[in-house]
Amino acid sequence: MATIKQIFKGESISMLFTFNAEYDMSRITEHQIYVGGTPYIGVISDHTILLKLESQETNETGYYKVSLWIDDSVLGVRKPYVGDLVITSTRAISVNESTSEVFD
Repeated sequence: MATIKQIFKGESISMLFTFNAEYDMSRITEHQIYVGGTPYIGVISDHTILLKLESQETNETGYYKVSLWIDDSVLGVRKPYVGDLVITSTRAISVNESTSEVFD
């Protein structure tokens, strides 16, 4: 799969996972978004799941597989692989709790 986004170490990022209009979002009984081996809980709204990572959560360089873990009440557990988040090094040292409001 392709690279979703390449960012520098310590940058914030927001990811928006969009489902088609026919999908009944109430079927999602649980969900997690894995960035590498770290699970996060996104915010479900309409036909999307939003995940915001603060700069302190992207403070390690590397290639991170992003997958969406969904427990669908009809289909059961699904684990679609979305792509890779690439975090590269930079000489900047500032890390804080800022988040990006632009969806990547």
